[in-house]
Amino acid sequence: MSHRYRHFIYILRMILISVVSSLVVVGIVGVVGWHYRARLARVLFATLPHIATPVIPLAPVLSVVTQTQVTAPIVVPTPTVATAVAKVNRSVVSIEVGQTVPSYIVNADGTIGQSSIVETIGGGSGFFVTRSGVIVTNKHVVNFDNASFTIVTSSGKKYTATVLAKDPVLDIALLKIQNSTAIFSPVTFGNSDSLQLGQSVVAIGYALGQLQNSISAGIVSGLGRDITAGDAANNSVEQLAKLIQTDAAINPGNSGGPLLTLDGTVIGINVATATGSQSIGFALPINSVRSFITKND
Repeated sequence: MSHRYRHFIYILRMILISVVSSLVVVGIVGVVGWHYRARLARVLFATLPHIATPVIPLAPVLSVVTQTQVTAPIVVPTPTVATAVAKVNRSVVSIEVGQTVPSYIVNADGTIGQSSIVETIGGGSGFFVTRSGVIVTNKHVVNFDNASFTIVTSSGKKYTATVLAKDPVLDIALLKIQNSTAIFSPVTFGNSDSLQLGQSVVAIGYALGQLQNSISAGIVSGLGRDITAGDAANNSVEQLAKLIQTDAAINPGNSGGPLLTLDGTVIGINVATATGSQSIGFALPINSVRSFITKND
């Protein structure tokens, strides 16, 4: 075997040994790398700061806020005596009853002359039930022969009135303003059947025949009262049934005026007071006279 050939064989053997050694080393590194892959990855990323873990932005979470609309509570004013009076006072009138009586004078020559004057013989209260001037009052207020009736409104204006109708049984009558184109303010009727004991009420009237549109307040003291009422001016007596009893002051002159609830509706017509007592007055329930009013107005 030549020298050159032996040298070739030697070189080839060294190449094969190098290749086999490389393959063994790669296999060992692969096995170790697979076993320690997690640790190697941490070491790798620690040594490569320029390689950043990708940050995936999260989709924004939309917070839906439901706005509840807060509505302020509706405050309903509490009815008072003042609010009731404000609604009805201009509808209430004073009634002056006059009668023509003879008047005597002494003349300059000593002779006696005769004339006549209108003398006030009574008075009471009432209230408008129509815009044209129909007024409700008690029958005993206007139950005079040959009498004249002057209506005085809350503003002080005076009108002449005549009797339109009288109820044959109940103590109620209607008057009508004469010779006027004025527009008046009628009241609003309530429901007297719904009254309760202890309920607040207000009376308005011509107290003592002197104090126009006087206000008094009280409660419903009783319902369904039956009384015998007398009228000194007419020397008459009548039986009144199913009346409203109240401790609101009802004085002479208040007859025919309205009895109100605090919402300003008329639920009665003041008709009588107990003589010698304190705080005992009576009113006709408006439901008992409503038909007479609507039929004749």
